[in-house]
Amino acid sequence: MPNTGVFCRFHQFSGHDTESYVALRNIIEGLIRKGKRDKYVHNLPPPPNPHQRQINMISTISGGPTMAGTSNNSIKHYVRSTYAHQVFSAEQGRLSKTHKSGWAPITFCEEEEHGVILPHDDPIIIRADISNFDVERILVDTGSSVSVMFANSFNELQVPSYLLDRSNTPLVSFSGEVVQPIGSFHLPISIGAAPQRRTITTPFLIIDCPTAYNVILGRPAMAQMKVFISTHMLLLKFLTPYGTGTVRSDQLGA
Repeated sequence: MPNTGVFCRFHQFSGHDTESYVALRNIIEGLIRKGKRDKYVHNLPPPPNPHQRQINMISTISGGPTMAGTSNNSIKHYVRSTYAHQVFSAEQGRLSKTHKSGWAPITFCEEEEHGVILPHDDPIIIRADISNFDVERILVDTGSSVSVMFANSFNELQVPSYLLDRSNTPLVSFSGEVVQPIGSFHLPISIGAAPQRRTITTPFLIIDCPTAYNVILGRPAMAQMKVFISTHMLLLKFLTPYGTGTVRSDQLGA
């Protein structure tokens, strides 16, 4: 065989170099993927999975009391119970689906645009009964992990300050500013008009700072009331024993 200037250490003859031997390269790469040559490989990135979509996560910082609690043990228990529920739901999904009844579908229709000034980018501002007071300028905020009542409004309720729960974690805003609540208090809140009216008791964090609102209604309270929101129509719908209740946002006030 003529001397080509290259030598294959695997075959021990000239004609091609070792790196050009495709079969050998495939064998070595297979051993590496099986983890049998890890001591010879450094900083090897995992092989791409064509069936796996890359997901980028952006975490936000909030605060206040949650259903998971504040201690490490309570958070771990909440995560375990959530994971077990998801696995159980996945197992149920493999079984034949059965018809479930209990409440009618919540729908939004074109006629419900009537009275809304379009186009708009207005927040949803509602009024509700809180502890037997008619409270206006309540901001519905699905991005808030807690419900907040500001100190001026809370003082109007004439609740003795010693009844406040002072064991609260601070809130952190998007700007990084830390706000320490005065305390928290469970209050009844009712939305809608009878008989399609919904009443729950939910915790409010009491905050002393300047604001354009009296209350910020967070997502835990909305989940508790089973609220469905149309930001386009500035409309809230929720379940009641007597049918679907509705609350329209005060667009001009917003």
